[in-house]
Amino acid sequence: MRKRTLTGITALALALTPTTGVAFASGGGGGGHEQPTAAQQQPEHKGNRQGNDQHGDHHSDLGSQIEAVKHATAQYHDVEEAEADGYLLATECVPGMGVHYARAIATDQEELDITQPNILVYAPQRDGSLELVAVEYGSESADELFGHRFDSPTTSVPFYSLHAWVWEKNPHGLFTAENPRISCPA
Repeated sequence: MRKRTLTGITALALALTPTTGVAFASGGGGGGHEQPTAAQQQPEHKGNRQGNDQHGDHHSDLGSQIEAVKHATAQYHDVEEAEADGYLLATECVPGMGVHYARAIATDQEELDITQPNILVYAPQRDGSLELVAVEYGSESADELFGHRFDSPTTSVPFYSLHAWVWEKNPHGLFTAENPRISCPA
């Protein structure tokens, strides 16, 4: 199985649409280059994979799982660190969500790892900087992490997804896709 990646001409491209928020579309072209597998693209973090067992050896409760995510993503408060690790700018600011930097979309549950989110979500600040506010997990299959089912694909997001607002409180809930506290500059 292969992950959809955000590199090369055949990359999964994320773009804004004025009516639905985020549109995710496969790019055209090709050149026949194989995309890297999950193992080739992201390092393995044993004990943090959430696969089909929601109660892994080291992170059996939600609080410790969220702490593991925060520990693993703390370095990405610096966008340059995220870019250095392969996250690419995927969207401009999406109202209620923020700016998305994406690395890959999982094929299935086995490729998901709570400490390796597929997408980082940033909120634009008044000074033009970006603040890490959430992580997002994306998969081609109907998966589950943290005891929550992924949101179903839509016409604008053709994969299953789950947001986790680990760095910014979301009054609508930790795993709700949109956060009313996130706004985009005019």
